[in-house]
Amino acid sequence: MRCFLGISPPAHVATRLAEIAEGCPLGRPVPEENIHATLCFLDDVPHETMEELDDALTGLRAASLDLRVEGLGAFGGGHGPRALYAHVPAEPGLTELNKRVRAKARGVGINLRHKQFVPHITLVRFRHGTEETPEFQRFVGAHAGLALGPIRVTSYALFASHLGKGGAQYEELARYPLT
Repeated sequence: MRCFLGISPPAHVATRLAEIAEGCPLGRPVPEENIHATLCFLDDVPHETMEELDDALTGLRAASLDLRVEGLGAFGGGHGPRALYAHVPAEPGLTELNKRVRAKARGVGINLRHKQFVPHITLVRFRHGTEETPEFQRFVGAHAGLALGPIRVTSYALFASHLGKGGAQYEELARYPLT
């Protein structure tokens, strides 16, 4: 099962970010119900290992934290952008939670490929080879001052990602409280 650990923002934040995504002149906006900040991408994990991870995360005690969303950016390289995202500054509580959930995942035998934690919320996905247009650059510039938060985070969740023709659909499998 393709899985990840993530933080779902409150409904009013997800709605605002979805509205921004819908205004992007390129790409496919992430549906509002899929908007999240990824803590750790787990990739394909066997069911038995997911049960072990759930047990490990159920025992994890971590403090609640505050997130902020500041401006937009694009991931990508020489072949154009892959995704438009809302930047989430790496606050100490978020970075610590990422380290702890990664340690739990490694502890149950999950091989994590992505090592650098870049907190963000993906808003729009682009096809390979999409070119940044002047309209896209203006759009990103117009949202450079985006500032949402602080957003109180009192839990995170384990999600399954089901790939389909219309893009991925996320299913929450378990939720873990932060104290």
